Amino acid sequence: NKITNELNNFKNRITEYSDNDNLDEIGILEEYRQLISSIPIINSIGNLVLLNSSVNRSYGNSEYEIKRNTIVSLYEESNKYIRNHTWTIFTKFTKSFYSNEKKDLNNWIIKDIESTAKYIKDSIETFFKDN
Repeated sequence: NKITNELNNFKNRITEYSDNDNLDEIGILEEYRQLISSIPIINSIGNLVLLNSSVNRSYGNSEYEIKRNTIVSLYEESNKYIRNHTWTIFTKFTKSFYSNEKKDLNNWIIKDIESTAKYIKDSIETFFKDN
């Protein structure tokens, strides 16, 4: 609730600025980055994707949809090897991705992070149970 309140307060403050204001110069974007990075789930195993360094650097801070399209096209058009976990995350192709609900393939949301964390946890438990 505390984080939700902080995000709502930030959202209310951001609407005070006009489209002509440079939010980076005002310092609002850095404040937003710090607020988002303070959310525990953001820096959790559920928000982990395995990318090689050159691909990862080429993305920068691109939106999830752009990253997803790049990964899928690398595989489909170039027949490049994509790690299984990375493919699973960007295609949301696993049971733990709320199989009975409609998937939003163009956005990465908190529910996806939670589902990924559960998927990783279940995979690790299965590995140790089987071995």
